[in-house]
Amino acid sequence: MLSRLDEAAIREDATHAWLADSAAPRHPLDGLTLPDADKPDAYTWNKAPRLAGEVVETGAIARQLASAQPLVRDAVARHGGTVYTRVLARLIELARVVPMMERWLQQLQSGESYCVPSPHFTEASAWA
Repeated sequence: MLSRLDEAAIREDATHAWLADSAAPRHPLDGLTLPDADKPDAYTWNKAPRLAGEVVETGAIARQLASAQPLVRDAVARHGGTVYTRVLARLIELARVVPMMERWLQQLQSGESYCVPSPHFTEASAWA
């Protein structure tokens, strides 16, 4: 079951990343991305997502479970978050998104705008 996201509870942990920002997990707006290729015990360039202090899935498995994809739900129930279920979720995601991309491309009209102009921001903050 999906619940409302508490954005204030999001943190990124850089403890094992080749990044200097590792004192404690930080909210993405407060984090730094400063490379440190010589950091001891590091093994990745990625920060690890946390929600309310818990490890969270954010990739294809999470997206397919959130959309209630039955094959991924069954595979994860049987095998957990394994390499097998991650690859399966990625393949299903490709199979689902390619037809959508084809449809979006077909909706483009030659010579017409394909994006909506937006005002220029003088100040903003965001994370992804």
